[in-house]
Amino acid sequence: MNKKNIIIISVLGLGIGSFIAINSFSSSSNEGMELTHTHNDHQHGSHQMMDVGNYEESLKQYFNLQKSLANDNLSSAKQAAKTLAVVLGEKSSVTPLVHRIHHSDSLDKSRPLFESLSKEIEALVMHHGSPNGMSIKKYHCPMVDNNRGASWLQNSEGTKNPYYGSAMPHCGSKIGTL
Repeated sequence: MNKKNIIIISVLGLGIGSFIAINSFSSSSNEGMELTHTHNDHQHGSHQMMDVGNYEESLKQYFNLQKSLANDNLSSAKQAAKTLAVVLGEKSSVTPLVHRIHHSDSLDKSRPLFESLSKEIEALVMHHGSPNGMSIKKYHCPMVDNNRGASWLQNSEGTKNPYYGSAMPHCGSKIGTL
């Protein structure tokens, strides 16, 4: 292959790469606008698009669940999970996980599920942002699961550990605000 062919192939490759990059950027820059769609309109990856009211209510129910686990209150945790499932709707990819928490028969079974839910809710907050100035803090307990550690979100100051409840209510620390 001569120099002329190499240059032509390189220029074509750069042009095609630029076209793909520009199209990717323009479609991803519109993602934040999807928050106003109803939960039946769109899906983005595993994060169900929901209207603003449902998004705020889902966060409130998540925080109710977090507080219930921190207070060792299984029946309150199950109720918060049940309400969260209704708010999310059956099309949400997170709803089956929330149903498992709702049907759990012990705090010990609910808490690992809450860890998975916390990861999903954090991704949702990272995608949509904090609604109406809601202050959302991220906490981390290094002792969960034999010192593997786990995080959760809270809408209040002061560590309220959902993984250990009254056994170690203040184990962990705030690692940021979302």
